[in-house]
Amino acid sequence: MLRTLTVFVYGLADRGSGEPDRDGPSDRRGNVPTAEPRIAGLYAPEIQPLVMVDESVIAAAAGLSVTASLPFLLYGAWIMIDTETVTWTVLMRHLRYIAVGLVLTTVPIVGWMIPRLFLHLSGIAVIHAFLGVQAYALLAFALTGIVRILQAKRNADAYEDPDVDIDEIHEDMGHWRARLRAGVAGFMLLWLCAWVTGLYRLYALHIAPMF
Repeated sequence: MLRTLTVFVYGLADRGSGEPDRDGPSDRRGNVPTAEPRIAGLYAPEIQPLVMVDESVIAAAAGLSVTASLPFLLYGAWIMIDTETVTWTVLMRHLRYIAVGLVLTTVPIVGWMIPRLFLHLSGIAVIHAFLGVQAYALLAFALTGIVRILQAKRNADAYEDPDVDIDEIHEDMGHWRARLRAGVAGFMLLWLCAWVTGLYRLYALHIAPMF
C-alpha cells in the first residue's frame, strides 16, 4: 500500500513538471525520444581530410624538372656539333636526348606554371613568361629548317651515303641550315634567361617566406 502511494505521488510530480520521461519509450504526445545523434557522435568514425600537397613542394618539383632538362638539351646539341657526318643513327640519338629535355621542361610549364601565372603576377613574372614564349617561338623557327633539311637529305639518301655533299642537295640548303642554327642558338639563350628568372621566382615565392 505504501509502495503504491509512493508511485502515485511520483507520477503526479512528473506530470506537473511538464517534462517528458527521458528514460521511457515515449513522452505524453507519443513522440519517441531518440539518442541516435549522441550515439552517432560517439561511435561514428572521424572523416579525415584529404592530404594536400603543399604548393611549394610542387613548385620545387617543377623547378627540378626544368633544371634536369638542361643536360639533355646541351648533350643533344653537342652530339650534332661534335659529329662531322650526321648519319641516321646519329640523328636518332640526337633527337632522343632533345625529346627528353623538351618533355622535362614543357610538361611543368604547361601543367603548372602557365595556369598559375596570373595568381602571382608581377614584373619578374611577365619577364619570365616573355622569355619563355620567345624561346619556344625560336624553337618553332628552327623546326621549319629542320623539317626541310630532313626531307631533302632523306630524298637524296644522304643519311646512308656519307659522301654526299649536303650543300649540293638543294639550292636552299644553306638558308635552311642558317635558320636551324639561329633558331637553336636563340632558343638555348632565351631558355637559359627564362630558367634564371624562374629560379628567382621560385626563391621569392616559396623559399624566402620560410625564413
